Amino acid sequence: MKLPCTIFLLALAASAQLASAAEPDSSLASIVVGSPVYALYDQFPALFSHRLMMGEILYEACNQKTLDVFTFVEEPWSHGRITKIWVRRAPVAVCRDADGSLPDIERSATTPRALAIGDPESRVHEIYGEPKHKTSDRLQQTLVYEFPSSDAGVANVNLEVDIADAKVKGFLLSGDVAGVHKPK
Repeated sequence: MKLPCTIFLLALAASAQLASAAEPDSSLASIVVGSPVYALYDQFPALFSHRLMMGEILYEACNQKTLDVFTFVEEPWSHGRITKIWVRRAPVAVCRDADGSLPDIERSATTPRALAIGDPESRVHEIYGEPKHKTSDRLQQTLVYEFPSSDAGVANVNLEVDIADAKVKGFLLSGDVAGVHKPK
């Protein structure tokens, strides 16, 4: 009787691995960089949105158990498209304060290759190899990886992994919508 159960569990694990492998490097939280804004609401029924002074619109939610914040950015020059996805662990006050809270989502903060917030820096190198380049300041370093886009209409896809105290603190996935003039 144990054999069929074991086979079922192995098949389930294999299908989960295939599902995560099918998600392209140009995505985070099941959203592909360059996706239309409406695609967010297929994955996240409730999001808090607000416009910044320079015209960017942020769509945000938080896993209230882990305090992982998911921010999707619609830049003014890429109207209607998500060009940045930022995932990070934040202080409680970012997820909830006296005025309310960000919508709760039960999603883990991982990349399509299963890099998670809190993983050791060595895991980043194990999964993604050597970065294209690095930046650093006295508080953290950022490892930058470049990927081909899964969408012909999106170029310059980068994954920036923030490291502090030898652990992953967050990641930012960004891309440029082709044919759009981006200010410098």
